[in-house]
Amino acid sequence: MSQSAGEPKFKKSELNPLTQLSQLRMAIAPDDDGFGVACQLRCSTGDVSLSGREYTVGITEARLQLALEGCETALGCDFGNVDLQVVDEEEMATSEANYSGDIKAGVSCDGIELPSASVRAKGEKQHRKVRRSNKTLLPMTAVPTDAWKVKVVSANTKENLVLDGAAIDGQRLCKLQRKEGGNRMHLSAELQVRRSSISVVPRKGDIVGKLFSVKRNKDAVIAKVLERAIRREASSIRHSLTESSVVASKAELTEE
Repeated sequence: MSQSAGEPKFKKSELNPLTQLSQLRMAIAPDDDGFGVACQLRCSTGDVSLSGREYTVGITEARLQLALEGCETALGCDFGNVDLQVVDEEEMATSEANYSGDIKAGVSCDGIELPSASVRAKGEKQHRKVRRSNKTLLPMTAVPTDAWKVKVVSANTKENLVLDGAAIDGQRLCKLQRKEGGNRMHLSAELQVRRSSISVVPRKGDIVGKLFSVKRNKDAVIAKVLERAIRREASSIRHSLTESSVVASKAELTEE
Protein backbone atom coordinates (compact mmCIF):
# COMPACT_ATOMS: atom_id res chain seq x y z
CA MET A 1 0.00 0.00 0.00
CA SER A 2 1.46 3.35 -1.04
CA GLN A 3 1.57 6.06 1.60
CA SER A 4 -0.45 9.22 0.89
CA ALA A 5 0.64 12.71 1.79
CA GLY A 6 -0.24 13.57 5.36
CA GLU A 7 -0.30 9.99 6.54
CA PRO A 8 1.95 9.21 9.51
CA LYS A 9 5.35 7.72 8.80
CA PHE A 10 6.98 5.09 10.94
CA LYS A 11 10.65 4.48 11.56
CA LYS A 12 11.46 0.79 11.71
CA SER A 13 14.29 -1.05 13.41
CA GLU A 14 14.85 -4.81 13.63
CA LEU A 15 17.27 -6.82 15.73
CA ASN A 16 17.69 -10.56 15.32
CA PRO A 17 20.57 -11.56 17.62
CA LEU A 18 19.80 -15.27 17.35
CA THR A 19 20.02 -15.22 13.57
CA GLN A 20 20.24 -19.01 13.37
CA LEU A 21 17.01 -19.54 15.27
CA SER A 22 14.56 -16.73 14.49
CA GLN A 23 13.77 -13.68 12.37
CA LEU A 24 11.09 -11.12 13.20
CA ARG A 25 9.90 -8.44 10.80
CA MET A 26 7.01 -6.01 11.20
CA ALA A 27 5.30 -3.22 9.27
CA ILE A 28 2.49 -0.79 10.03
CA ALA A 29 0.10 1.06 7.72
CA PRO A 30 -3.22 2.98 8.00
CA ASP A 31 -6.17 0.59 7.97
CA ASP A 32 -9.72 2.02 7.99
CA ASP A 33 -10.04 3.88 11.30
CA GLY A 34 -6.82 2.49 12.74
CA PHE A 35 -3.46 1.00 11.82
CA GLY A 36 -2.82 -2.56 10.70
CA VAL A 37 0.32 -4.29 11.97
CA ALA A 38 1.72 -6.95 9.66
CA CYS A 39 4.14 -9.52 11.07
CA GLN A 40 6.51 -12.13 9.74
CA LEU A 41 8.03 -14.59 12.20
CA ARG A 42 10.23 -17.40 10.95
CA CYS A 43 12.09 -19.94 13.05
CA SER A 44 14.71 -22.53 12.23
CA THR A 45 17.43 -24.70 13.78
CA GLY A 46 21.19 -24.19 13.94
CA ASP A 47 24.28 -26.33 14.41
CA VAL A 48 26.87 -25.80 17.13
CA SER A 49 30.25 -27.51 17.69
CA LEU A 50 31.54 -27.97 21.22
CA SER A 51 34.34 -30.19 22.58
CA GLY A 52 34.57 -32.16 19.38
CA ARG A 53 30.83 -32.87 19.19
CA GLU A 54 28.13 -31.33 17.04
CA TYR A 55 24.70 -30.32 18.29
CA THR A 56 21.48 -29.11 16.68
CA VAL A 57 19.86 -26.26 18.57
CA GLY A 58 16.26 -25.06 18.22
CA ILE A 59 13.37 -23.36 20.00
CA THR A 60 10.40 -25.40 21.23
CA GLU A 61 8.27 -22.53 22.56
CA ALA A 62 8.40 -18.73 22.54
CA ARG A 63 6.33 -15.70 23.43
CA LEU A 64 5.82 -12.71 21.16
CA GLN A 65 5.19 -9.75 23.45
CA LEU A 66 4.10 -6.27 22.39
CA ALA A 67 4.77 -3.05 24.30
CA LEU A 68 2.65 -0.10 23.14
CA GLU A 69 2.87 3.65 23.73
CA GLY A 70 0.28 6.17 22.57
CA CYS A 71 -1.92 3.40 21.17
CA GLU A 72 -3.74 0.18 22.04
CA THR A 73 -4.95 -2.91 20.22
CA ALA A 74 -8.44 -2.82 18.76
CA LEU A 75 -11.00 -5.33 19.95
CA GLY A 76 -11.50 -8.52 17.96
CA CYS A 77 -8.71 -8.02 15.44
CA ASP A 78 -5.84 -10.13 16.78
CA PHE A 79 -4.24 -12.91 14.78
CA GLY A 80 -4.52 -16.36 16.33
CA ASN A 81 -7.64 -15.80 18.40
CA VAL A 82 -9.00 -19.15 19.58
CA ASP A 83 -12.48 -19.36 21.07
CA LEU A 84 -13.18 -21.54 24.06
CA GLN A 85 -14.02 -25.07 23.02
CA VAL A 86 -17.62 -25.53 21.93
CA VAL A 87 -19.19 -28.92 22.63
CA ASP A 88 -22.31 -30.08 20.79
CA GLU A 89 -24.29 -32.47 22.95
CA GLU A 90 -26.88 -34.74 21.40
CA GLU A 91 -29.32 -36.76 23.46
CA MET A 92 -30.67 -40.00 22.04
CA ALA A 93 -33.49 -41.91 23.71
CA THR A 94 -35.36 -45.06 22.65
CA SER A 95 -38.14 -46.80 24.54
CA GLU A 96 -40.63 -49.67 24.13
CA ALA A 97 -43.93 -49.97 26.01
CA ASN A 98 -44.73 -53.02 28.16
CA TYR A 99 -47.77 -55.00 27.07
CA SER A 100 -49.57 -57.87 28.66
CA GLY A 101 -52.95 -59.41 27.85
CA ASP A 102 -54.86 -62.31 26.35
CA ILE A 103 -55.63 -62.78 22.71
CA LYS A 104 -59.23 -63.96 22.39
CA ALA A 105 -60.16 -67.06 20.52
CA GLY A 106 -61.16 -66.64 16.97
CA VAL A 107 -62.32 -68.70 14.01
CA SER A 108 -60.01 -69.59 11.19
CA CYS A 109 -61.03 -69.55 7.60
CA ASP A 110 -61.80 -73.27 7.68
CA GLY A 111 -64.17 -72.92 10.62
CA ILE A 112 -61.87 -74.30 13.33
CA GLU A 113 -61.88 -72.35 16.58
CA LEU A 114 -58.40 -71.12 17.63
CA PRO A 115 -57.31 -71.34 21.28
CA SER A 116 -56.79 -68.20 23.32
CA ALA A 117 -53.19 -67.14 24.07
CA SER A 118 -51.52 -64.91 26.58
CA VAL A 119 -48.92 -62.51 25.22
CA ARG A 120 -46.46 -60.52 27.34
CA ALA A 121 -43.86 -58.14 25.87
CA LYS A 122 -41.17 -56.44 27.85
CA GLY A 123 -39.63 -53.21 26.67
CA GLU A 124 -36.39 -51.51 27.62
CA LYS A 125 -35.78 -47.79 27.82
CA GLN A 126 -32.37 -46.60 26.69
CA HIS A 127 -30.82 -43.18 27.06
CA ARG A 128 -27.39 -42.02 25.98
CA LYS A 129 -25.58 -38.79 25.32
CA VAL A 130 -23.20 -38.19 22.46
CA ARG A 131 -20.69 -35.34 22.83
CA ARG A 132 -18.99 -34.01 19.76
CA SER A 133 -16.35 -31.26 19.77
CA ASN A 134 -13.94 -29.67 17.34
CA LYS A 135 -10.75 -27.90 18.38
CA THR A 136 -8.51 -25.86 16.13
CA LEU A 137 -4.77 -26.15 16.75
CA LEU A 138 -2.68 -23.12 15.77
CA PRO A 139 1.10 -22.61 15.97
CA MET A 140 0.58 -19.03 17.16
CA THR A 141 -2.25 -18.19 19.53
CA ALA A 142 -3.22 -14.90 21.16
CA VAL A 143 -2.92 -14.77 24.95
CA PRO A 144 -3.66 -11.94 27.44
CA THR A 145 -1.72 -8.66 27.67
CA ASP A 146 -0.99 -8.15 23.95
CA ALA A 147 1.04 -11.33 23.53
CA TRP A 148 1.09 -14.53 21.48
CA LYS A 149 2.29 -18.02 22.36
CA VAL A 150 4.33 -19.66 19.63
CA LYS A 151 4.53 -23.44 19.77
CA VAL A 152 4.30 -26.39 17.39
CA VAL A 153 1.05 -28.23 18.02
CA SER A 154 0.02 -31.67 16.88
CA ALA A 155 -3.07 -33.75 17.52
CA ASN A 156 -0.99 -36.94 17.43
CA THR A 157 1.87 -36.18 19.83
CA LYS A 158 2.55 -34.37 23.08
CA GLU A 159 6.25 -33.94 22.37
CA ASN A 160 7.83 -30.52 22.41
CA LEU A 161 8.64 -30.19 18.72
CA VAL A 162 11.19 -27.66 17.48
CA LEU A 163 9.91 -24.56 15.69
CA ASP A 164 11.03 -24.85 12.08
CA GLY A 165 9.09 -22.69 9.64
CA ALA A 166 6.84 -19.62 9.58
CA ALA A 167 4.52 -19.11 12.55
CA ILE A 168 3.01 -16.10 10.76
CA ASP A 169 4.09 -15.05 7.29
CA GLY A 170 3.13 -11.43 6.70
CA GLN A 171 -0.49 -11.54 7.83
CA ARG A 172 -2.03 -8.87 10.02
CA LEU A 173 -1.02 -9.52 13.62
CA CYS A 174 -3.32 -6.93 15.16
CA LYS A 175 -4.94 -3.56 14.63
CA LEU A 176 -3.94 -0.46 16.60
CA GLN A 177 -5.92 2.63 17.48
CA ARG A 178 -4.65 5.85 19.00
CA LYS A 179 -5.20 6.47 22.67
CA GLU A 180 -7.06 9.64 23.55
CA GLY A 181 -4.49 12.34 24.19
CA GLY A 182 -1.66 10.18 22.86
CA ASN A 183 1.07 11.81 20.84
CA ARG A 184 3.37 9.57 18.84
CA MET A 185 2.71 5.87 18.56
CA HIS A 186 5.44 3.43 19.42
CA LEU A 187 5.36 -0.35 19.12
CA SER A 188 8.02 -2.73 20.40
CA ALA A 189 7.78 -6.48 19.79
CA GLU A 190 10.03 -9.05 21.45
CA LEU A 191 10.29 -12.77 20.77
CA GLN A 192 11.06 -14.03 24.26
CA VAL A 193 12.49 -17.52 24.74
CA ARG A 194 13.03 -19.30 28.04
CA ARG A 195 16.31 -21.14 28.42
CA SER A 196 14.29 -24.29 29.20
CA SER A 197 12.63 -23.96 25.77
CA ILE A 198 15.92 -24.16 23.87
CA SER A 199 16.39 -27.69 22.57
CA VAL A 200 19.87 -29.23 22.26
CA VAL A 201 20.21 -32.52 20.37
CA PRO A 202 23.57 -34.19 19.54
CA ARG A 203 24.16 -34.99 15.88
CA LYS A 204 26.90 -37.60 16.22
CA GLY A 205 28.12 -40.25 18.66
CA ASP A 206 26.82 -43.47 20.22
CA ILE A 207 23.57 -43.50 22.24
CA VAL A 208 25.29 -43.48 25.62
CA GLY A 209 27.65 -40.75 24.49
CA LYS A 210 24.75 -38.70 23.20
CA LEU A 211 22.85 -38.82 26.46
CA PHE A 212 25.93 -38.04 28.49
CA SER A 213 27.05 -35.21 26.25
CA VAL A 214 23.65 -33.50 26.31
CA LYS A 215 23.38 -33.71 30.10
CA ARG A 216 26.89 -32.38 30.56
CA ASN A 217 27.09 -29.79 27.78
CA LYS A 218 23.55 -28.43 27.26
CA ASP A 219 24.11 -25.24 29.27
CA ALA A 220 27.49 -24.74 27.60
CA VAL A 221 25.97 -25.15 24.13
CA ILE A 222 23.17 -22.68 24.93
CA ALA A 223 25.68 -20.21 26.33
CA LYS A 224 27.79 -20.53 23.19
CA VAL A 225 24.81 -19.90 20.94
CA LEU A 226 23.80 -16.82 22.91
CA GLU A 227 27.34 -15.49 23.13
CA ARG A 228 28.04 -16.01 19.46
CA ALA A 229 24.75 -14.52 18.30
CA ILE A 230 24.17 -11.56 20.59
CA ARG A 231 27.59 -10.00 19.91
CA ARG A 232 27.58 -7.56 22.80
CA GLU A 233 30.26 -6.54 25.23
CA ALA A 234 31.38 -9.26 27.62
CA SER A 235 29.59 -7.83 30.66
CA SER A 236 26.26 -7.71 28.84
CA ILE A 237 26.74 -11.25 27.57
CA ARG A 238 27.41 -12.61 31.04
CA HIS A 239 24.34 -10.79 32.34
CA SER A 240 22.11 -12.16 29.61
CA LEU A 241 23.19 -15.72 30.29
CA THR A 242 21.91 -15.50 33.85
CA GLU A 243 18.39 -14.50 32.80
CA SER A 244 15.60 -17.09 32.74
CA SER A 245 14.65 -15.92 29.25
CA VAL A 246 16.35 -14.17 26.35
CA VAL A 247 15.15 -11.96 23.50
CA ALA A 248 15.70 -13.96 20.34
CA SER A 249 14.35 -11.24 18.03
CA LYS A 250 13.08 -7.70 18.39
CA ALA A 251 11.32 -5.18 16.15
CA GLU A 252 10.34 -1.56 16.81
CA LEU A 253 8.07 0.84 14.98
CA THR A 254 8.08 4.53 15.96
CA GLU A 255 5.94 7.29 14.50
CA GLU A 256 8.11 10.10 13.18
